[in-house]
Amino acid sequence: KEKGSSVVRKQAKIANFLTLYGGGDAKLAEALKIPLREASEIKAAIFAGAPEIQTYIDTIIRSARDQKFIVNWLGRRCQFPNKNFAYRAPNYHVSGGCADVVKLAMNRIDELLLGFKSKMTMTVHDELPIEVHESEAHIVPRLVKEIMESVYTSKYIPLTCGMEWSAK
Repeated sequence: KEKGSSVVRKQAKIANFLTLYGGGDAKLAEALKIPLREASEIKAAIFAGAPEIQTYIDTIIRSARDQKFIVNWLGRRCQFPNKNFAYRAPNYHVSGGCADVVKLAMNRIDELLLGFKSKMTMTVHDELPIEVHESEAHIVPRLVKEIMESVYTSKYIPLTCGMEWSAK
């Protein structure tokens, strides 16, 4: 974008995900509907601003190629028998780690709610909708948040979750 203009959230998300998950400059240009040169500049700016992202991507891909597997945050292995698909490793590492964290949280929340009138109704990606009984509104949300934020303790960045509610 031109100097002084803001990048909208959707564009930033697309750029971040395509960069992390191995999308090339051409894919980024197509997704953002911008010239290839501009897409290349965006990726270069991302890596210049946070060079550790490139280090992370390179390390995970190298592991997938050399060892033929990667290990996610919780110790689960993801196999890469064909090194030509190692470019997918950063996506699997992040997405697989997130999925495992949500699954653990879901099970712990389900166990917690056995003793309450409140119930988890379903899951949608990383959202765990819960029908909170009004008599438990003072305690259940706090306990659920504690579980969500304690399932995985990172060495680097704390895991946080947002909560929203509706009376309907």
